[in-house]
Amino acid sequence: MRSRTQHWYRVLLLGWLSLSVLVCGAQNLVPNGGFENFNQCPNFVGQSSFATGWLNPNSSSPDYFHGCNTCGGFGGADICIPNNIFGSQLPHSGDAYAGMYCYWQGSQGLREYLQVPLLQPLVGGSEYEVSYYVSL
Repeated sequence: MRSRTQHWYRVLLLGWLSLSVLVCGAQNLVPNGGFENFNQCPNFVGQSSFATGWLNPNSSSPDYFHGCNTCGGFGGADICIPNNIFGSQLPHSGDAYAGMYCYWQGSQGLREYLQVPLLQPLVGGSEYEVSYYVSL
């Protein structure tokens, strides 16, 4: 009888540990964080809205670079990967990335940025880790 009780304790403990891993595991709350999914292949600068879910909240023109662009036609060579009008950069992973300027002397104070609704609301009092890759 004692071994049967120990067996059930082990099953319950294993179940609890499995559930705690699922609940406490890391989540990515940013949809399309690698800009891989798109509504339309970009063919010119300033087409960040082609990246699924991403929004340009002001009148600036952040750029969207995706490997679907064959780098031909009008303006297409401006946003090629890896070589484009801004330099040369491979994506960190996958086939896409976004580009923007945070400060430019000729911008008259205009800043470029992107935003995306999170998959779940943030919870007050909780800690979150934010990470991203930046290239000059």
